[in-house]
Amino acid sequence: MKNMELLLSIKLDNPEKISTNRMYSGMHWTKRNAIKDVYHYAMLSFRKHKITEYPVTIKYTFTWKSKALDSLNCAFSAKMCEDGLRACGVLVDDNPKYVVESSLRTIPGPSDTIQIDIYK
Repeated sequence: MKNMELLLSIKLDNPEKISTNRMYSGMHWTKRNAIKDVYHYAMLSFRKHKITEYPVTIKYTFTWKSKALDSLNCAFSAKMCEDGLRACGVLVDDNPKYVVESSLRTIPGPSDTIQIDIYK
């Protein structure tokens, strides 16, 4: 991320291992809504951090203890994280005026975590 300033770095335990494939396989909206609530709750502890410089780029790194999901299967979780950051006020909004790029990375590791790095 050449010439980009890191504004905020967040690392959290992955609240729920959910693949985009599973979401698209006909998951009922009430289950999707429950998952959204879990991710929004996970973001609450970061609400004191307010991003004030826009637009931003967000890099998501998913670490998996066992059976890693491929990067695009992490898209649903990244979307839930981003919506949670917006809901708790870290981001003003997640539309293209505020978030111009997102990237997903998946790697093996000692536990299931999500690293969220927000760059200007």
